[in-house]
Amino acid sequence: MAVSALSIVVAASVVTSAWAEMYRFDQETIPARDTFERRYVFYVHSLEDSPGPRGSKPQLSFSDMKLGRGGGEVPDDTAVAVGVLPWHETLSSLDGNSLCVQGSVQSMNVADAHWHQVKFPAVDDRTYTLGRSGPYMLIVANCGQDAGVHISGSVVLQNPYGFIAGNDYFKLSVYMWSALAYVAALLLWGVKMLSRRNALQQRVHLHITLVAVVGMLESVLYLAHFTQTIRHPDSQIGSRLSLAAEVLSIEKIAYIFLLFRLVTLETPTCKEQATVSVIIALLMLTAAPKVWLQSVRHQMVASDNSFVMAVLPVAAVGLGSSVWVVHGLLGRMRRFREVGEEKMRTLYQHTAFLAFNLVLASTIILWAQYLDMPCPDFTRWFYHALANDAAPQATAFAAIAAMMCMWQPSEDLRPIYELTDAGARGAIEDPEAGKVGQVALEPVAAVEFVIDDCDDDGDGDVEFGDTAAKATRAQDRSVVTGGAAEPWSDAHKA
Repeated sequence: MAVSALSIVVAASVVTSAWAEMYRFDQETIPARDTFERRYVFYVHSLEDSPGPRGSKPQLSFSDMKLGRGGGEVPDDTAVAVGVLPWHETLSSLDGNSLCVQGSVQSMNVADAHWHQVKFPAVDDRTYTLGRSGPYMLIVANCGQDAGVHISGSVVLQNPYGFIAGNDYFKLSVYMWSALAYVAALLLWGVKMLSRRNALQQRVHLHITLVAVVGMLESVLYLAHFTQTIRHPDSQIGSRLSLAAEVLSIEKIAYIFLLFRLVTLETPTCKEQATVSVIIALLMLTAAPKVWLQSVRHQMVASDNSFVMAVLPVAAVGLGSSVWVVHGLLGRMRRFREVGEEKMRTLYQHTAFLAFNLVLASTIILWAQYLDMPCPDFTRWFYHALANDAAPQATAFAAIAAMMCMWQPSEDLRPIYELTDAGARGAIEDPEAGKVGQVALEPVAAVEFVIDDCDDDGDGDVEFGDTAAKATRAQDRSVVTGGAAEPWSDAHKA
């Protein structure tokens, strides 16, 4: 519950929704005189290149575009225009002097470049047809007065298959298959748990179920989000589906780390619980900015340095957490090698190998996401969905499915669980003991029972020190060797 609450707070305050092919001006300040600003990037599929349904040619619409000024009228010499231009053809040649001539915005002789003059009050809405695939840059240019003037309105792009961004269209298939995979895995896992319910280890098996449920809900919410985006241009602005999916993404990362750590813990102490809480909190706090920047990197054209600065904290915390998890797994392997539990040792060896491969795969994915630069040609948009969505989802699902296979309920695993449960067997790990898992033996003071002086019994003081010491040693030997303690009746015979 603490993990869920923290992830919701972090996501709500840091993570914003993914963007649709719509940019809404909400009284935004215009650029300085004779300058322009890049605000957004649209990703357009032409009718011929559409990977989905081909309803009509892509449409670009300027709606309710107008200028305003707080507490007064807009000066007459204000000249503001909003343009949508092909990215690659205008990136290097565009400058303020070429746009502003004699105090007005000049149109460019570039195919599929469209300008919309913004006035006060609003002029008629305009709709244009785009004929080429690729990224298009949204620009705001000011060639006149800029004192306290702001702009309002919206620019909407509709692709042949709907309002979803061209580089996000392939994510529909990613999350559809991901949701189906989680549903199938949960059904098989549920049957396995039901058929072997007498061999369940509550803490481990219920947490595996929780992680899989979170992964399934994340995929379903993303699928619903992108499906809704196809039909409604404003569905991604403040979308609750997108926010809920981001929350579950952060939770899934935290729960996977918790799962690998959980199988190494005995009855956790207060110190161990505090350590786990701090590490998970750091993991979520550092993951949220990276998730946010990744969701807007291609639309807002974030620099490579910004991406690196967002990734470094979560990479450092993730690496430290992974070392923490693997160290615990290796410790378990050493312990069960000492006590001769071969099944236990093999199980933890496979779990440690899985954790190492998960770290390696995550590192490769981060590098692939870094190489996924904004504004690529439309032929590489599939790679964007592959690096940012398909690969992370497949890696997480593979890790969860592997844990289901290795830690499935089994009668053979019950002695393992009982041996690792310190509360059930009473074992204590003592770093100063001779072997891992050996019970630390401390001197036991003689216990003396004194009969009250007021008692008339003439036996006087009776000492039971030797008897108590024998019983204590017998219990200690029982814990270490797994045998039964000497009967109290034998102890009394002494």
